[in-house]
Amino acid sequence: MDMTARLILTAAFFIWNVFEGSLFHTAYPVEWVILYPIPYWRLFLVLTTIIAAYWCPRVGVMVALALVFYLGDMFHLTQPWSVTQTQKQ
Repeated sequence: MDMTARLILTAAFFIWNVFEGSLFHTAYPVEWVILYPIPYWRLFLVLTTIIAAYWCPRVGVMVALALVFYLGDMFHLTQPWSVTQTQKQ
């Protein structure tokens, strides 16, 4: 059962990473964009990555890659908003 769960999660995150990694500025769900500025959300994501890596290193690597893509896209997606707001003032 444990091996099956590891295989399924590794495959799911691998497919997700291939999809998300091949696109620039991925359209994430609105809730994920709203949660991005909250430090506790990002801390939760890092803790989730640590727990996944402790459980299975392969799952941890896939979760970490998904987190890198998410945080990278969110930084670039929220950056133009900040620049636009400062130019208006």
